[in-house]
Amino acid sequence: EGGIKMEELLSQKDIYAAIRRKKKIKLKDIANHIGCCISIISEYERGTANMSADKIRKYRDFIENYKTEE
Repeated sequence: EGGIKMEELLSQKDIYAAIRRKKKIKLKDIANHIGCCISIISEYERGTANMSADKIRKYRDFIENYKTEE
């Protein structure tokens, strides 16, 4: 109580973009999975473009389920 939670400072979009970078997932790989171009995902993460709910779900699923090679 009294502290600021991370999710209050960052949007869901920011959190997923940060996880994507941490896992070293390339935009190209997500774009291929979703079926859209790299620029759309890049713009979505920067907040300059929107994606459909279906594409956002696929984007999030890909990031959540991506296994990094240890």
